[in-house]
Amino acid sequence: MAQQTPVPGAQSAPPPGSDNASPRAGDRIIRIGGILAAVGAVAALIGLLPLLVPAVPSQPAIWFVAIGGVGVGVALSLYGMVRAARARSRALRPD
Repeated sequence: MAQQTPVPGAQSAPPPGSDNASPRAGDRIIRIGGILAAVGAVAALIGLLPLLVPAVPSQPAIWFVAIGGVGVGVALSLYGMVRAARARSRALRPD
């Protein structure tokens, strides 16, 4: 098998899962947003439980967590995606 010669100026990315891989811009924000949205979705399912089981009392706090969690989570995820896209375009832009 022929050995490939490196292209001058090309950056080699570390393999996925390696210890020295640095997180890209926005990755952590996207993960936090996804977790918040998931918590909000679970809270929404819990909030709908009184409609299916009348013996369970309805709690307004669950609705606030559901609405706020999903809304803030999606907003954070979108912000992280925009940040990652801008960082990627900045990295690809010739100086």
